Amino acid sequence: MSAEPYRSSMAHCNTSQHAGSAHHLFSMPSVQAHTAASFTPMPGLQDKPCVDMYGDLPFGMFTLPNATLRGDEAYIFTSDGSPIMEQNADFLRKKKFLKPKLREDHHHLRSPYEVEQLVSLISRCDTGFFHWMMDSLPKVIIAEACGFTGNYLVPSPTTAPWADESLALLGISHDRIVHHTDHDVNAHRLFIPTYFSGYNAHHNSEFIKIYRDSIRQAIKSEPSTTKKRILIARKPGTKVRRIINHDDVVEMTSALGFETVYFEDLSLREQLHLAISAEAMIGGHGSGLCHSLFMDERSTLCELFPFERRQACDCYEMLATIPRHRYHSIESSEDCEGDIVVSVRELRDMLRGALGV
Repeated sequence: MSAEPYRSSMAHCNTSQHAGSAHHLFSMPSVQAHTAASFTPMPGLQDKPCVDMYGDLPFGMFTLPNATLRGDEAYIFTSDGSPIMEQNADFLRKKKFLKPKLREDHHHLRSPYEVEQLVSLISRCDTGFFHWMMDSLPKVIIAEACGFTGNYLVPSPTTAPWADESLALLGISHDRIVHHTDHDVNAHRLFIPTYFSGYNAHHNSEFIKIYRDSIRQAIKSEPSTTKKRILIARKPGTKVRRIINHDDVVEMTSALGFETVYFEDLSLREQLHLAISAEAMIGGHGSGLCHSLFMDERSTLCELFPFERRQACDCYEMLATIPRHRYHSIESSEDCEGDIVVSVRELRDMLRGALGV
């Protein structure tokens, strides 16, 4: 679908213009009955459109009365039974309207969980760390800035063990968290924050800087006097993007002052603390590199790619432009079916140049 219809009615939305945005939204068949719906712009960014692949949307939150999130399918249903989204994005983008997918065994579910106010942070990608940190968690910044004080629906600790801890970093108390199960959740008021993909974060740098500063403030208790250099490694049991010549890379980077770390052994707070105290980060293409967003400005980031994958995904390179990092990348010298063989000489020469050693 072309994004152009959205640009005239939703781009550059501010306090005086949001009625037009809401009118455009309410013309959609599945929300026509909700005349009580409203839009609240995010303070400070009223005139800044949130850029996503489906068009420019306002920063803020839409509110709908009486909606139900139905079980493990994560579909939202309005009071008339019409589904309006499968994740926050689809409500605004009109990417696709879902047909009710009622399961024959739906009657076995317990009574719906009732909440007064709810923001759903559930999506098809919420169990991926990158998508949680860069797609879902930033919505909390939008919601809190708009004055939201209700509950957040989040993935269960089994599927996304980092969700609760990340919310705590942003000041969300445990009693405001509702874990997503296969049971219905009824919300008297459903709040839908502006959605965007982390892949487009660099187009929304003003907002991402607010998100970045919020995380850094929560982690950084005092200035670090000694800056670290870290190599993010993966354990032998990891299935993809392992560094085949791990020992050679560790030996070389250790000589340049790098510490080898395994993020899976650390809490989220410990991971972020390491990133904030690091002047240089090396890691294979993967979720751990989203921590580079929280390093000091103008730090060094080196991304290691599998064979012929450098052009496939530039999300971390684009993310690095927000804190103005010195970004470098090296591609595997061999095709190892997703794993990486690092040219130690190329990596050493790159690091010496970047770090002045």
